[in-house]
Amino acid sequence: MGTHYEWKFLMKNVFKPEESLSRWIIKLANARNDLLYVTRSLIGSLERNAPLGENFYLFRLGTSHLREAIMLLYLFRNDKQVKAFVSRLSLENQETYKMIMDLNDEFNNPDSLVKGSLMPIRNNSFHYYDGEKGKPKKKFEQELIHDLSVLGDLRTSFLADGNRRTDVSYYFADEILFHLIFGAEPNDDEFNSKLRVLSDLMNNFIAFADDAVGYFLSQNRDAMMQYRTKK
Repeated sequence: MGTHYEWKFLMKNVFKPEESLSRWIIKLANARNDLLYVTRSLIGSLERNAPLGENFYLFRLGTSHLREAIMLLYLFRNDKQVKAFVSRLSLENQETYKMIMDLNDEFNNPDSLVKGSLMPIRNNSFHYYDGEKGKPKKKFEQELIHDLSVLGDLRTSFLADGNRRTDVSYYFADEILFHLIFGAEPNDDEFNSKLRVLSDLMNNFIAFADDAVGYFLSQNRDAMMQYRTKK
């Protein structure tokens, strides 16, 4: 049985909504939680040999969260309060921050792994149909029709393993999406390689966020009540 500590506080005593640093810290913690939840789910999914579609979904979800998390740092890059706060972090954490900021350029560099591989996965996954003003984009439809036509001889399936909705697996949807993104049959080696890249990037962001949020909270410890619990 271990001893655990919990700190409780009134939000107004720690966070000042009118201060950009408070808003940044809250959103940074949001991003950290999202990436941590995806990481935990991915680990569990891989350990129990979940179907490719489930692992692939979590991979796509992680890519999307990572993109938004990096955008958060980029949007506040010139904020005076945030810049001053980051300058007070450890040199190691400042280096991690710089590395994450550099990733934003990677998202715009067509020759980078991030832009050339991770972003297409994210865009093809969460933009189910590209359009504007309530109408599909003609170019998108033409490309989709062509890509789906190429897959005409793909042998695929769906599974009904019971009477519940959760017993039905549309394998064809995952396999078609995999083909649209990678242009080939699902390949464990290729997928695992990209998964390792994503995992490293997510873990770097989580590490930075933990240090930054932890440092911010430590500066406001007088406003908190500490409770000791046993588990």
